[in-house]
This record gives sequence, structure tokens and C-alpha cells, in this order.
Amino acid sequence: MGAFDNLLVKFPTSSWADDALLRKGAVQAGLLKNPTAGIAAWLNLLKKYPKSNLAPRAQYWIGDSYFNLRDFKNAIASQQTLIKTYPESSSVPDALLNIVSPYAATKLAGEALCRAYAHLYRMDTVVLRFFSVYGPRGRP
Repeated sequence: MGAFDNLLVKFPTSSWADDALLRKGAVQAGLLKNPTAGIAAWLNLLKKYPKSNLAPRAQYWIGDSYFNLRDFKNAIASQQTLIKTYPESSSVPDALLNIVSPYAATKLAGEALCRAYAHLYRMDTVVLRFFSVYGPRGRP
């Protein structure tokens, strides 16, 4: 942790500072088995460097850590924040699946099939997203 902290203190505006916070959180949550400390590091990254290209990954790992802590309310809220704030992020499909919603899973699969079909047959596709078609228990 010392190396990450030293970099953050000595070079807070460095292009490596956001990366140091991301990795610090990963070490704390993963290797040190302290997801709460990891969440704090990633929240710090989001606060200090909100425009960082690493911000979506930090947001994803926050939600993932909440899932590991079995704090499902915050986990789902964090994943939804990722989807809303960073809709073009490569982490969005994983976040949708982490929400554990039949709607999210079928939406993701249907959109993937449409993209594949459009690519293979060079035709435009349209996805209609009907809501509540699973009934009241279909939403988390």
C-alpha cells in the first residue's frame, strides 16, 4: 500500500494517480480480503478523478465488492449507477448480469443476437424494450 500512497501524495495530478487508487482498491479488496477498504479507495477515485477512463471499472468493482459483502441493496444501486453514468462502458454487460434480473439477462442476450444478425446479414435491427412483461416478481 505504501507505494500507492506515496505516488498519490507526491504526484496527485499525475496520470498514474487514478490507476494507483484503482489498484490500491483491488489489492485491499482482493489480496488483503478487505472489500470495505477497496470500496473506500474506489469511491476516492470517483471523487477525485470522475472523468478518468478507469472510473467505470471502479464503479463496477464497488458493486462487485458489495455483492461479496452480501449487501445486495448497495450492490444493485452501484451497478445501476454504472449503467446510468457510463452507458458505453465495457463493464455494462457484466453489471446488467450482476443485477440478477430476468429482464436484464434477456435484454442483453436479445441485443447481442440482433447485433450478430445485423453484422452477418448487413441489415438494420431495432430492439423494442417492453417493461414488466415478467410480472411483478420480474424486477429486483
